[in-house]
Amino acid sequence: MTGSMTDQMVGKKFGEWLVVAHVKIDTNGNRKYLVRCSCGNERTVQSYAFIHGHSTRCRSCARTTHGESGGGNGQSLTYAS
Repeated sequence: MTGSMTDQMVGKKFGEWLVVAHVKIDTNGNRKYLVRCSCGNERTVQSYAFIHGHSTRCRSCARTTHGESGGGNGQSLTYAS
């Protein structure tokens, strides 16, 4: 996919995530990327999750910012597993 969305995503920021590299396309056709949180933690995350704001930082930062149970506003924690 040279010159496609996979190449264009590298270097972009989504929340606290910085897209480091395209990792793979899984069997369902979902693109996965290696992303680095501003604290330095790295995870593999589906592009849909960070593009649409479902994952904006690592689990450690989410706990530090919002506590174990989330932000208290009915929304889920913003991390990738």
